[in-house]
Amino acid sequence: GLAFGHPLSDVTEASALRVVRALANTCDAFIDVGANRGLYSLWAYRSFPQTIAIEADPRLAAEFRDNLQLAALDIELI
Repeated sequence: GLAFGHPLSDVTEASALRVVRALANTCDAFIDVGANRGLYSLWAYRSFPQTIAIEADPRLAAEFRDNLQLAALDIELI
């Protein structure tokens, strides 16, 4: 995911979502690396032809899978 709120980053969640929105018209896929619980992937799903999420933490990946199941979305989670 995007590193908003990190002490070394001045990226806010709102500005990160604006970037994602702008990319939706120019990209064939959205890849969310460090997806956590899937906020950006879930948001981007309807704007991109393909959404792929990568989350290494098994606990967070399990929560993301639960979110995917509840929302009935076809996002590839690696």
